[in-house]
Amino acid sequence: MDFVSNMEPKTLPIIREAFDGFARFIRMRESIRVLKDKGSPQPWTYDEILKGYHFTNIRREDDRVSRFLFDEWYPHVVNPRNARHAWVKIMVARFVNNPASLREIADLMRDEKYHEAWLELEERGEAGKKVFRSAYLQPEIKGVPRLKKIFGIFLPQLLETDIRTESIQDCMEDLCRIKYFGEFIAGQMALDALHVVPGEWTDDFTFAPIGPGSTRGLNRLRGLPLTRKLKRDQYEREIAELHICPGMNEWRAYDLEHALCEWDKYERIRLKQGSYNRKR
Repeated sequence: MDFVSNMEPKTLPIIREAFDGFARFIRMRESIRVLKDKGSPQPWTYDEILKGYHFTNIRREDDRVSRFLFDEWYPHVVNPRNARHAWVKIMVARFVNNPASLREIADLMRDEKYHEAWLELEERGEAGKKVFRSAYLQPEIKGVPRLKKIFGIFLPQLLETDIRTESIQDCMEDLCRIKYFGEFIAGQMALDALHVVPGEWTDDFTFAPIGPGSTRGLNRLRGLPLTRKLKRDQYEREIAELHICPGMNEWRAYDLEHALCEWDKYERIRLKQGSYNRKR
């Protein structure tokens, strides 16, 4: 059953059954978070997929690593008056994405001793300790190790780049000027910057980065091939159309982007369309 399509230029309608499944996923995942935060005993859900696999929260700020970053890392290492170095610290935080590793280098990063932080993480890896978590995949540069990419290639470019904070979109355009950066990681860095870099951020409720998972989620809502690619203007129209659906306007556009990505994983498991290896 067709559900809603009143945006111009015309898009294919959202399918009611698909929308109901997406809305149900959001409700269930948010309910799990609330019960868990209250200390309620398990089970927090009777949905077998949500019980058996790990899914991030609807609001990215509620995830464990994000809470660590906003509560401990950014207040300790970022000086909001020094924006160029703030961007370096955001980039390192999201590419490493491992609280244990980030705690080890926090003082070095605060004092902008970046080479020493690089060496500290190399030593951690050589000692057999986990350096990275995989949620934020780095751009691939063939033959270049991760830490060299972060500290040797990306970091110097960030220090030389003027990054606007009038809006998320402006910010992402500037970040994407950095060689090897794409819209997804630029968007994730911009969303962290909302909390730690002073700016106007005029589109903080309406703008969302394009990601492969959220694109597949939008395709599922319309019953379209999962391989369909979306350009920025079409992506914005489809997110905006979803935003006006019942029960969706309480979420920011980037909450919906995040939820679409996680729902796509849920549907892949439910429909047996591929693997998802983050079992609980």
